[in-house]
Amino acid sequence: MKDEKDKQIGLYIRNLREKANMSQEELASKINVSRHAISKWELGSHISSKEDIDNLGRVFNVSPEVILYAGNKRYFIKNKIKLFFKNTYKKIFIFLFILLLIYAAFMTYYFIHNYKSTKYYNIYLRDENEFFTIEDGYMLLTNDNLYFYIKPIFKIDESKIEYLKLYYFNTKDEKEYIVETKMKDKLKFEDYYGYNEYFDFDNIDYIIRNLYMEVTFVDESSISGNLVFDKRYENNKLFSKKLTSEKEGKPKKEEEVKDSELRQKIKNVSNKIMELENNNSITIDYKGKKYSIYDNGEIFDIIYNDNNKSIDLSYMIFNIENFSKTQSTISKHDKEIYYYNLTDNICMDGYDCEDYEKDFKLFNEILDYILSL
Repeated sequence: MKDEKDKQIGLYIRNLREKANMSQEELASKINVSRHAISKWELGSHISSKEDIDNLGRVFNVSPEVILYAGNKRYFIKNKIKLFFKNTYKKIFIFLFILLLIYAAFMTYYFIHNYKSTKYYNIYLRDENEFFTIEDGYMLLTNDNLYFYIKPIFKIDESKIEYLKLYYFNTKDEKEYIVETKMKDKLKFEDYYGYNEYFDFDNIDYIIRNLYMEVTFVDESSISGNLVFDKRYENNKLFSKKLTSEKEGKPKKEEEVKDSELRQKIKNVSNKIMELENNNSITIDYKGKKYSIYDNGEIFDIIYNDNNKSIDLSYMIFNIENFSKTQSTISKHDKEIYYYNLTDNICMDGYDCEDYEKDFKLFNEILDYILSL
């Protein structure tokens, strides 16, 4: 097949030369080869040099491709079209591939920037006191904004109150005040990332674990309460899932209408404490150690001493069930070790719940012991 093609090319070259009234010697001199080479090509020998093909095309004023296809225009056009589409498809593929890379890069950036970028917390007062409580509180956090709201309820004459303040303890155990207001019905503000920040957005998890609300009185005395941030929402799913039930069009969990087993046990323990002590607290000896138990309805505390540290294991029931461990000493304020969401069975962000199982086991043992009294 190759020999036949070379013969056709040779014949085509001879026809071009004869039409141009050119001898083999003249053609050879124009493209700088020997007459013998011209003779061999016209007899069907293969032309191995691209330069020779280009020179022949230049002399006869035709494209090198036309010479290679022996002047067969139909075949030449057909292959020209085939080559065009081949190159076009290649360009389209490269373009689509680049477009796909750009899209993948954009989606990766969007995912990194927006995944878990919105969080909603309910805010509660960790321990009740005789001066104030929190009726309603929430914080909405995004990458760029923070919306904070607390509505306190005071149990004292509000005319004695001068300021409401927020502060936290930094890593040096020093108070750092965030905001203060003379408004007594609410503590509300909006914060912006990078613009006169109240909160350090880059350190937000640490701050909300150590955040306090302080009520300062006219006589310059004050009372503080540790705030609990209960994360109720986080956009940590790639796709939203629509939940429906057959009758009401929304899911209905059994826990919404029935106490959990632990909650029922705590209610039974509370009744037992009331039966034994006629109030909501009791101190017991268990395995050679003293434990003080307090119940105020929403928070159930078991407090004991361990190596000069006061340990508080707390069960809290707000919208969900939570279990926490707090440690304090005479010289230092309360430090929350961890905060565990019992309803969803997860350790809250930023905490180390390594001791949770051991502590929760002890908590249940003490409940069982009180019930046995």
